[in-house]
Amino acid sequence: MAYSSKCELIIPFTKRQEDVKEGLKGEEVYDRGDLRGALETVVDIVAHEWGAFVPCQIVVVTDGLPNLQCLQNTPVAHPVAFHFPVQVHVIVMATREELRVGHHGLDPIQQLCCTTGVTEDHIIFPANMLCKESVTTLFTSLAEQHFATHRCILKCGHLHSSVALSPSPTAHCSNLDFSLGDPALTFPKLRGLDGQFPSELVVCGFLNMSDIIAPPVLTRHLVLDVDLMETHGGVLGGEEGGDKEAQGSSQEPSFRVLLHGSLKFQSMVALVKLRFVCKR
Repeated sequence: MAYSSKCELIIPFTKRQEDVKEGLKGEEVYDRGDLRGALETVVDIVAHEWGAFVPCQIVVVTDGLPNLQCLQNTPVAHPVAFHFPVQVHVIVMATREELRVGHHGLDPIQQLCCTTGVTEDHIIFPANMLCKESVTTLFTSLAEQHFATHRCILKCGHLHSSVALSPSPTAHCSNLDFSLGDPALTFPKLRGLDGQFPSELVVCGFLNMSDIIAPPVLTRHLVLDVDLMETHGGVLGGEEGGDKEAQGSSQEPSFRVLLHGSLKFQSMVALVKLRFVCKR
């Protein structure tokens, strides 16, 4: 999503990396960055797409300058209220020194904290002067720390397959509380699973899809073969296409592809029991 004085959804939610790249090609620089309006629009999009309680991650890319037209001569607004567990990362395309040099008495970093509700620890700057290499290093570090996959074994009887869950169940730990509009319905930050997610996913049974329509969901994860994740960089062109790609990219038959195809044909879902202990 691009934002200025108004917000524009460039590409709806998709797993196709090429669609995202294509959508970014025609973007231009507009008048000003209304970050508050952008975050409020994101809240509406996430609520429409996934509803409440599904953890999400938001990456904001900004030049770091405060929205002077909105903030000048007005009190500092309260942070945007998120109605779902959220982790916000603010990527600033400038160094701290560049931002702190004269902005009409407004501290851009403080304004970013007040608008997003995040602490300064979650506002990320390039390590050195702004250049292609420093920006690449910045985003690579962010991806490795917060968007890595979780590798484990998918098992059913004597069949098994090495798979990767994306996003990782262990990676998400909210840096914000979230509220449903009522102070009595404010929920604390998620602590994540502290790295305790099991290394094996054991299928213990099957259910008809018609019996569990719209079940309550805490998190959703894409399950892919490990070799497919390595080949395609963790991006899948679609579930059906992914199975065809997986069969072509691996020298051995994939149990995950067999299981997915069978469940789809039979209109069933697999029930998996997770064995892990969270730290208290």
